[in-house]
Amino acid sequence: MQATIRLTNLLDTIADLLPLTYAELTQMTSKQIRDKVAKPLGIPGCYRMKKAQLIQQSFQELENARAYLQTSEVEREQAKQALKQLKKNEDY
Repeated sequence: MQATIRLTNLLDTIADLLPLTYAELTQMTSKQIRDKVAKPLGIPGCYRMKKAQLIQQSFQELENARAYLQTSEVEREQAKQALKQLKKNEDY
């Protein structure tokens, strides 16, 4: 039960972080970036990083998450189209 709650909180947090831009990250303090962005994204060693490193790593992780979600969305759409085609041809 508790693991489910943590996973839900993590997904909500990541969803809130995805719209962050590079400019918004630069306006945050190092502590804000560590606590609100780097730690939830699971960036190792974030407490030893300088602000510039935090911004770079955080932005890179956000870009990776965006790319992964975009790929998953494209794959889902392709699967839906394939199923529609199969139903149309009654080959399923």
